[in-house]
Amino acid sequence: MQRIKLSSIVNKLKEVFGYFKTLKVIDAVLLAAALLFSFLTMYYADITVTGQYGLTFWDSLFDGKILSFYENALSSGVAPEGAVYDIGTYIIFGIWQLPIWILNKALGVSALSVGALLWLKLLPVLFLLLTTYETAELSSKFGISDTIKAQVGIVFLTSLITYLPVMAVAQYDVIPLYFMVRAINAYADRDDKSFYINFAISMTVKPLTILALFVLIIFREKNVVRIVVDLIKGSFLMIICKAVYSMNEAYKLSCSGFLQKNMPSLFDASVNMGRLGNASLFIIGLIVVYLVAYFDESYLDASKEGAVAEHISIDRKALLYVFGVWAVFVAFASATCYWTIYMAPFVILVCFMCGRYLDKVLLVETIMECALTVLMVLSFSWVYGGDMTYGYLILKGFCGKAIAGEDGKTIAGLLNWILSAGELAPAICGVFVACLAAIGIRAYLCNKNRVLEDINLQVSDNDQAVTCNIWILRLKIVIIWMWGIATLGALYLTGR
Repeated sequence: MQRIKLSSIVNKLKEVFGYFKTLKVIDAVLLAAALLFSFLTMYYADITVTGQYGLTFWDSLFDGKILSFYENALSSGVAPEGAVYDIGTYIIFGIWQLPIWILNKALGVSALSVGALLWLKLLPVLFLLLTTYETAELSSKFGISDTIKAQVGIVFLTSLITYLPVMAVAQYDVIPLYFMVRAINAYADRDDKSFYINFAISMTVKPLTILALFVLIIFREKNVVRIVVDLIKGSFLMIICKAVYSMNEAYKLSCSGFLQKNMPSLFDASVNMGRLGNASLFIIGLIVVYLVAYFDESYLDASKEGAVAEHISIDRKALLYVFGVWAVFVAFASATCYWTIYMAPFVILVCFMCGRYLDKVLLVETIMECALTVLMVLSFSWVYGGDMTYGYLILKGFCGKAIAGEDGKTIAGLLNWILSAGELAPAICGVFVACLAAIGIRAYLCNKNRVLEDINLQVSDNDQAVTCNIWILRLKIVIIWMWGIATLGALYLTGR
């Protein structure tokens, strides 16, 4: 596995910033301004809890009681449920929060000051940029040219299901996402060691990524014993973390309570089966994807030919299965506004698998993410409203006293008014699911036909497609600005 070095990170960030050169100057300036404005102003306080537990990690370490971390978290008063994730999450946050911990001990700097919160928000933003690089690199495994590869990065960066979870909500699911995409890059390179290690790191932050690990394993391995062994390889760090704290009562109280609280919601979307009861759409969809991947022997057939590394269609098929898993998860597992980001790189990548249909499919993807965003704003109105959006960072002095929610003075309230108090939400949900399914079907058909010359779009070969793509990028940038203007309008109204 290639070690993650500071110089490597800097080079990756330079390449991501280089993607902006593929845009017109005005487009690049507008996008950069939108991202900078969002970084400095928008924030949701959920990450603050985990950030403060990063400080608790150092307190526990220097007290010589690292195994008492979960007791210290429960007694800290930061959150009544305590630290609800495995220790890997808090190690990452602890490393990042070390400067704040030192400043707090030496100078009394508050972990809730604007500067400290901006530093904390910089962590998911950094991982967003690194994930952008890994996503663009993954696209190159499908034969995409450098010009189009840069556009993959820009499309990913401007997607609402990427932009909102990180730049507006400041959520850190992008951290396990980064390691998962990095692992899939290793999967395409046939680098098993890097594949398992990166998935293992990913799962110590959020075990959700086991959904993708499993489908990738069963796509290439059909022996049940080997599948189990490979699953253990990809989750060994999580297993170690759980084993170390398995007898810790505070750990069991915090983590099991969180799991018991959130697990039932995964099965809310269901279909009535008469006397049999309700069947979870999430489980149905997930098992269908898994079984199709398991019965697919194209990876084994290519291995027998001794040319797996040359089979771009095999890698694209693996990507389709990962997309299928996350599409089912977001559509049917009552996903939160944070979890939508797990689907983001894969829906973008399968769009770029659609060859000459690229511009049309990207337009459908834009409609899909707009519909999903509306649904998330209506479902999580407290995350996206009024002074709850701008009340923590540099604009907090301008915020009023309104509480976010379905009030007409928030963006959620505005959408409720436009949609007749949410009566049109089922129709919007239908649009979201239909667009998501259409993207998957179109990508599957393109992969089935293996029209490689359509996927490797060169500017000289197909100027019309690239031009359409540029306008799609402009549309996404405009939508981001519309979001900013709408939330600023809510801020103005709450401050009146």
